[in-house]
Amino acid sequence: MRVLVDTNILVSAILRDRDPEAILLYIAAQSDIEWVVSAEILAEYKEVLSRKKFALPDDLREQWFDMFDQMTT
Repeated sequence: MRVLVDTNILVSAILRDRDPEAILLYIAAQSDIEWVVSAEILAEYKEVLSRKKFALPDDLREQWFDMFDQMTT
C-alpha cells in the first residue's frame, strides 16, 4: 500500500512526540506500506518544519530531514 503523510499530520506528530525514529520507523517497518512523496511535498515538509514558530532544535530538524530523504519514495 502506498501512503502519503499529510504535512499537518506529520507536523502534529513531530511537535507532540519530538521522536522521529519511533514514528518513521513504524511506517518503514510495515512491509506493506510505501511512504510516497513528490518533490513539492518533501519541500513543504522541510519548509514547514523550518518555521521559527515551531522552534525545533537544528539537530532534530536535520534528523527529520535525513529520515525523509532515506525513507520516502
